[in-house]
Amino acid sequence: MLYSKNGLVVYDSILDDFHKNMHLDYAFDADTNANYTVLRIYKNKIDGTKQYPFVRSPGLMSSLELSALENWQVIINAGIFIMETSGQPADGVVIQNGIVVNNLPATYHVGAMPLTIDADGNLSYAEADATGSALVSNGIVSAVCGFCPIITNYTPTSSFPTIEHITHFTQNAQRQIIGQWGNGDYAILTCEGRNFDHSDGWTLAEAQVICQKLGLKFAYNLDGGGSTQTVIYKKQINTIYEGTTGRKVPTFIVFNGGASYAVPA
Repeated sequence: MLYSKNGLVVYDSILDDFHKNMHLDYAFDADTNANYTVLRIYKNKIDGTKQYPFVRSPGLMSSLELSALENWQVIINAGIFIMETSGQPADGVVIQNGIVVNNLPATYHVGAMPLTIDADGNLSYAEADATGSALVSNGIVSAVCGFCPIITNYTPTSSFPTIEHITHFTQNAQRQIIGQWGNGDYAILTCEGRNFDHSDGWTLAEAQVICQKLGLKFAYNLDGGGSTQTVIYKKQINTIYEGTTGRKVPTFIVFNGGASYAVPA
């Protein structure tokens, strides 16, 4: 529950809720000289209820700006967009709460493969030519076009797709990865890079190794670089790369602590 005290937003029993619902680790990988966080969000909470991720497409803003408007427990940046148009529109398929926001495959980042979330909160991906309407007809309730899967069924993908206008798969950079363990728990890996926080960052192949070490069944590479933003209870836990609130982006993945799509009061 949120309330205001002396002009500050205060969270009632926030630590108790946090420890019941998720776990955050700060880590350093010496092999890649990279600082990163691993946020584990329990799909099955202690009270017996479930929590799922959802896609939000509220318009162009940063994760911190969205957190000021909507009280999500966790917000991360999600999909790709066309830089030449300052972040709008989102490029590729976007599905929000079973409603198709963008129906067509990516037109600028041709070859990008959408992340999909079904009604049971299971993460997967679709082929690059998938349309939003086809995904909804197959039971997908959320989708956003990041870049591609990097782990499927515990196995690193043998090759990355050719995606137009992408040069950083083999470069060290900030990474934003969402994944899932075999028991259904969600993983959010947020890696600093390009010497922010004295961290080199990961290539996509290096990110695969980390995901394997964590034992992830599935992992998907979302938009990264300067767009990387992870906000937990209205606090951004990684470096803010642009301005005071971060880069403005068109799509997000959010958690509200529940299995139904709703903005909590």
